[in-house]
Amino acid sequence: MQHIILSFGLLGALFGLVSFFNTTRASKHISILAKNVEAIANGKLTLKIQVPGKEKFPIIGSVLNKLCCNWSKNFRLMRGNTSTLDATSEAMSIASTELTNDAKDLYALTNTVAVAAEEMSANMNAVAAAMEQSNTNVSMVAAASEEMTATINEIASNSDKARFIVAEAVAEAEKASLSVGDLGKAAKEITKVTETIAEISEQTNLLALNATIEAARAGEAGKGFAVVANEIKALAKQTRDSTQDISQQIEGIQQATMQAVAVINNITTTITSMSELMETIAASVQQQATASGEISINISQASSGMQEISENISQASAVNQEVAVNITTVRDTTDQITNRCLEVKEYASELNKLSKVMSDAVSHIDIDPPIFNIGVIKTAHLNWKIQLEAVLEGRKKMHVDHVTDHHNCAFGKWYDTTKEGFTNSALFKELATPHKAVHASAKEIVSLFNQNKPEAAHAKMREFEKAKKELFRMLDELYLS
Repeated sequence: MQHIILSFGLLGALFGLVSFFNTTRASKHISILAKNVEAIANGKLTLKIQVPGKEKFPIIGSVLNKLCCNWSKNFRLMRGNTSTLDATSEAMSIASTELTNDAKDLYALTNTVAVAAEEMSANMNAVAAAMEQSNTNVSMVAAASEEMTATINEIASNSDKARFIVAEAVAEAEKASLSVGDLGKAAKEITKVTETIAEISEQTNLLALNATIEAARAGEAGKGFAVVANEIKALAKQTRDSTQDISQQIEGIQQATMQAVAVINNITTTITSMSELMETIAASVQQQATASGEISINISQASSGMQEISENISQASAVNQEVAVNITTVRDTTDQITNRCLEVKEYASELNKLSKVMSDAVSHIDIDPPIFNIGVIKTAHLNWKIQLEAVLEGRKKMHVDHVTDHHNCAFGKWYDTTKEGFTNSALFKELATPHKAVHASAKEIVSLFNQNKPEAAHAKMREFEKAKKELFRMLDELYLS
């Protein structure tokens, strides 16, 4: 800007000189200068002024040429900045449009998720309440199962006792049956004795009868013997009668004994059946006790599991409520981002319009055409910086092969095809060094990050930034040369 102000001052001085010399004889040279100045005023800065003559005219022409050179450089700088502004604003406009659309989509998604999270939170609360009720019911079942197990164990214990008592009763009944059997055997033996006594009594009675007969034959001499014989006969009769009574009593005892044996046998059979039933009952009760114990254990485990599930669901419900709150916050933040994106889009549009206004304002200026589009080149390499930062922040995955070298990017291809036309430009040759460093650093950054070496990658990013700044500085210098 200072150069432009000074240039306008020089033009004013030149017009003063033209007015001064107009009164002299050099009007022809003045006319040439006037035409050149008019051409410069109309923007033809590529003009090379050659003023013939002597005195001050050649000097004035030289000053005008220098003025055109300075103006041309300033306008090239303006055109380069305008090109950069145009490219960056265009990229910003595209990015803001895409970001706005993405933000709108994200808002729609987060809104859907927020609604779903609220519904899920309500469902989780209902499930938590149901699980709490289920846990209570399972706890009640567990308590009842424990009581049932205790009762069944008591039944099993009593069944075992009853089984032992029945077994003892069977043993006692068998003993009683043996005893009664022994009594029957003894009665039979007594019957044999009574039969023997009866036989003896019959024989005694027969002897007494014979003695009586003999005593009667003996007459008076046998009277004493007859008395004894009668006594013996009477005793034999008593013995026979007693023996008959004993036989009848023994027969009654035998019948009673046989009946007792039959009853005891029936009792033994019944008790044996009861014992077998008690054993079956005891086995069934034992199995039931075992099954009940397993059921009780399973119900206890189920109760613990239900309690854990209930706690997990309660925690999940709390987390889900927090997620719902966070999703709502994300949704609101996304809405704000959308609004900011729209603002950025409008600002980018205004910058783009301003760039076009600036381009139109200097479009009539005739300067040397640019040798390359500096705005596109800078924007392309700025985009590499953006992508690398996304990689380092973990927002983007990139393979090292996706990073082009300095020969295969758009600027590198242009550079390789046109470098023969800049053999005399040391700046053009030096430009390859920072450009190569930019692409080499980018490759190393991606490689180091993929090798899980983030610190080294960040250090290499600083080298990338340094090389990029040097590249842009040399691009500006080459653009103005």
